[in-house]
Amino acid sequence: MSPGVPPDPAEIGTVEIERALSRVAHMLTRARQHDRTVVAAGVPVDRAAVPVLRALADGGGPMRP
Repeated sequence: MSPGVPPDPAEIGTVEIERALSRVAHMLTRARQHDRTVVAAGVPVDRAAVPVLRALADGGGPMRP
């Protein structure tokens, strides 16, 4: 991408999808780390909920249109 040239929306979407998939893959392979984090935080959150909670935290605002 050249300076001054607006980014291609498809490219931005691809980057966001790759980032989300990377986070999901990381959490799926880190079961023991998750278990330690849950114990340390004292919050009972299953691993499947973590990507959803992370997306909500990263959103910075309402998720509804």
